[in-house]
Amino acid sequence: MNPNMFRARWVFPVSRPPINGGVVRIQNGLIQEVSQAQQETEGADLGNCAILPGLVNVHTHLEFSQLTEPLAEAGTSLPTWIRRVIEYRSQQAQGQLSDQQTSINRINNGLVESQNSGTALVGEIATRQWPTSLFESSPISSTVFLELMGLSDDRVKDAAQMSRAHLQLASRPGTRWNAGLSPHAPYTASLQLGEQTAKLSAETDTPVAMH
Repeated sequence: MNPNMFRARWVFPVSRPPINGGVVRIQNGLIQEVSQAQQETEGADLGNCAILPGLVNVHTHLEFSQLTEPLAEAGTSLPTWIRRVIEYRSQQAQGQLSDQQTSINRINNGLVESQNSGTALVGEIATRQWPTSLFESSPISSTVFLELMGLSDDRVKDAAQMSRAHLQLASRPGTRWNAGLSPHAPYTASLQLGEQTAKLSAETDTPVAMH
């Protein structure tokens, strides 16, 4: 039995139809071949399951990983929901809900839950002072989009400084996460902030996410 080959009832290459009784050959941590198993003994038999590529969650807020239910009921208006999010974050900042270590634990739990669910890559929308160490040690690949808000000139200047510091942090040798920028939304990020972020994105080839 080849230890670098894995067989399952179904293999989903995604680029072509599913393979009944497929086999995946891996070498040096990379997929080399996906094909039909030629014999029952070919590869380690994973049984009655499916092999498929890792999932990608392009928009996560791992700081909310401890919530057991949504912050608002179905049908709640957007302004009401936003107020609840602001209240929740305000309570966090004031230490009414958690200390810094608890915040770190929440994000770590979110990363672990993502991994256990088959997620291989996340696009995390991160607020200030997010724990870089967790993304350095997680087996999940991450693009961390720094959340930017600002309607006044002073806030826009502050966002520019934060953006460049975020990109510099990601450029350190050995860093295991990629940097992204996220002007929050049209109602929280001014046109000037949006244009400023777009220009920096073009200069540095940095991805941008926006609500």
